[in-house]
Amino acid sequence: MTTVISLGAVTDIGKVRKSNQDTYCALVGDDVPVGIDALVAVADGMGGGPAGDVASALAIEGLIEGVALALKGPGSPTADELEEALSGVLGNINANVYQASQESGRRGMGTTLTVAVVAGAAFVVGNVGDSRAYGVSEGRIRHISVDHSWVEEQVSTAAMTREQAERHAYRNMLTRCIGPSPNVRVDTFAGTLESGDALFLCSDGLYRLVNDAEVEHAVASTGPQQACEELVDMANARGGIDNITAVALRVT
Repeated sequence: MTTVISLGAVTDIGKVRKSNQDTYCALVGDDVPVGIDALVAVADGMGGGPAGDVASALAIEGLIEGVALALKGPGSPTADELEEALSGVLGNINANVYQASQESGRRGMGTTLTVAVVAGAAFVVGNVGDSRAYGVSEGRIRHISVDHSWVEEQVSTAAMTREQAERHAYRNMLTRCIGPSPNVRVDTFAGTLESGDALFLCSDGLYRLVNDAEVEHAVASTGPQQACEELVDMANARGGIDNITAVALRVT
C-alpha cells in the first residue's frame, strides 16, 4: 500500500512583534532521507532574548542535516531507532546552538524545537520547549508533546488549573529549551498513523489564541495548507500577540 502525505505550513510575524523569530521545515518525498516519508518541525526563538531568529534557524538547519546523517543506513528505521536517532540529533543541535551562543551579541540565545518524523505508519515526535505537537484522528484531538514550561509543571501537579495556566503571568517561562545550556534533556513520543490521521505542530503564538477544538475542526475538515492558513488568520484576528507558525501533515 502506498502512503501519501500532504503537508501545509504557514509562518507569520503577527501583529505586535517587529521580526519573526519562528522557523519551520515541512519536507516530504525526495526531500527527506531514504527510509522516512516526512520531516516537519517548528522552532520558536526566544523573543525575550538575543538572536532568537538565529537560534531557531540554526535549529532547523541542524535538524535537516542531522536527520539525514542519523538515518543514512539501509532500510526503514524502527520506531525505537527513530526515537534514539531523534533524541541524539536534538542533543547535538542543542550543543551547536549553545556553542554559537558564546559569540558576542548571542549570549543566552535559545529556541524551542518540536519535530515529527513519519516512516510508513509510524511516527516519532521529539520536543524541547513549549512548541506543540497534536494528533488529530477521527474527529478527536490530543496533545502529543508536553510543554516544558513552569505553568505546565504546576498543572501536572494539580497546583494550577489549565485555565489558570493560560492566564498566568509566568505562562511564557520555559523550564527547558535549546541553546542556553550545553546539555538538554529531549522528550520523545512514538505512535502510529491510520489513513486520514493528521499531525499538527505550532508555536505558542497560535495555541495561546486558538483553542484545541478550533485546531481540531480546521485540521479535520480542510486540507493541511488551508487549515494552517485559517488558524494563523484566526490568531491574527485575535491580536496576533506573537509570531505564529503552523505546520500540518495528513496521511492517506
